[in-house]
Amino acid sequence: MSACSAACPRWAPAGPRRVRDASRIGSSGDGIEGVPQEDKAVVHFWHLFGSTPHCRAALTSAGRDSPYRNAPLLESRVRALAKVFDTETSGLDVPRVLTKEPELLLWEANDVVRRVVELKRIAPELGGRALTQAPGLLLCDPEDVAAARQEMDS
Repeated sequence: MSACSAACPRWAPAGPRRVRDASRIGSSGDGIEGVPQEDKAVVHFWHLFGSTPHCRAALTSAGRDSPYRNAPLLESRVRALAKVFDTETSGLDVPRVLTKEPELLLWEANDVVRRVVELKRIAPELGGRALTQAPGLLLCDPEDVAAARQEMDS
């Protein structure tokens, strides 16, 4: 046995643990605690837009004059849709829908609203949560969705 191994045990007894003060620890939250309510959808959109591969691909393949590179235009579309579809009441998460299907960012807000209303008329069981999970339905032709639904019912 060497002198070092006798003086330096392989493990040392645990020291006293630091106790954290739970009242001082903030929750991780959504990262937008200090943001005004009307800006939360926009901040959430930018968080998702920067981290979603679909958006990154759309942005890198777009030209300099593309709407994907026009931040004020994108923000205005997010704000307009967020005013119509509040996540709490409609279940539709506008920033998530727009970042899952970036092609919808090229549409006018009124066209997106019309498409949601059409889909809701065709398939009333499709709620905001369902459209948030499958926003590609908004890109489908409403007649095709109606035909597919009719086929499923028969």
